[in-house]
Amino acid sequence: MLNALWQSARYRASSLIWVVLSLALALGLVMLVERLRDGVRDGFSQSVANIDLVVGAPAGDVQLLLHSVFQLGAPTQSIPLARLEQALTQPSVEWWVPIALGDNYRGHAVVATQANYFEHLTPNGFSQGQAFEKSGQLVLGARVATKLDYSLGQSMRVAHGQAQALGDQHDQLTFELVGILKPTGGPIDNAVLIDIADFQTLHIDPLRPTPPAAANAALVGVTAPFALFQLQRQLTAEPDLTATLPGVALSRLWSVFGGAERALELLSLALLVCAGLTLLAQTMSQVERRTREMALYHAMGAPLRYSLGLPIVESASIGLVSWAVAWCLLQVASTLISEWLQQSQGILLPQTGVTEFEGALLVCSVVAPVLLSVLPHWLAWRRSQLNSLERL
Repeated sequence: MLNALWQSARYRASSLIWVVLSLALALGLVMLVERLRDGVRDGFSQSVANIDLVVGAPAGDVQLLLHSVFQLGAPTQSIPLARLEQALTQPSVEWWVPIALGDNYRGHAVVATQANYFEHLTPNGFSQGQAFEKSGQLVLGARVATKLDYSLGQSMRVAHGQAQALGDQHDQLTFELVGILKPTGGPIDNAVLIDIADFQTLHIDPLRPTPPAAANAALVGVTAPFALFQLQRQLTAEPDLTATLPGVALSRLWSVFGGAERALELLSLALLVCAGLTLLAQTMSQVERRTREMALYHAMGAPLRYSLGLPIVESASIGLVSWAVAWCLLQVASTLISEWLQQSQGILLPQTGVTEFEGALLVCSVVAPVLLSVLPHWLAWRRSQLNSLERL
């Protein structure tokens, strides 16, 4: 049978190559779309992986999460640091870091925080330098440093407002770049981080009384999981505070983007359907030739399992080879575009072996061609039998 398969493939080499390439491109695009979606989800999930609670002024949980963690949307009302320290100084809180926003550097959000932010919320660490240790120092996310082509020691001045065109530069303080973070695939790659004490200095108006130090939110880690919900209820009961579970808020955020995800799923399904129709059309176009082949097998005394088994094995082989070519193309494409995606879009494309989705796609790639080939080849076998009877 293997020799017969090889001879049949050689005879139809040009058409088989086009069929395999069309199937491989469709499968490869489906795999790439799925990996991109996984990369985006992983980036969002890793951004909140070490955060148990987000505490801020009363606001919607998605709004609080977007602004404090992803630096998106309108800022929530600021809360005095003394009030946050009072509320979060309790045994169930292991650590907390304040977050103040409202400035930018060339369109990149300035995140004002404390040095322990890097200990708890940047698991990948630094590619260069270290965290800020004194006034006038700052740290850049990986994507900002790459885009601006900055190196350690660079002098920088931040500006008012959340967008580049909204405000003038702060002249009170010139910062020195002392650290560059490793890529994370999350929003911190696009951020400029300064000490919250420097942030307060930048916003002192000499004509007005100095306001108390404040932050827009606090990111909190708890000592034990069982203390989380009690702490959330306790903080939310305060009239001037709210506490959000980032995982729950992120799930609600994903539900907002559910339409886009379904569109991607429909696109993948359409690609697979087109690939299946291509294979079916190719199989149907070969019915006449298959009829003559099966008549020849019948004349040679070949059993039915051989006459029908040969084209079915051939169809399964086409699906298997197409999947293998698609997976190889995926690895090449991932290698070529991963750096561009990381630098331009902040997406870390997963570089893994065969994923669970790709394994399921392999099974479908083998089974679907077999199912699609059964009817055309059965028709060819029936026609060969009728032709044999007509000759009698």
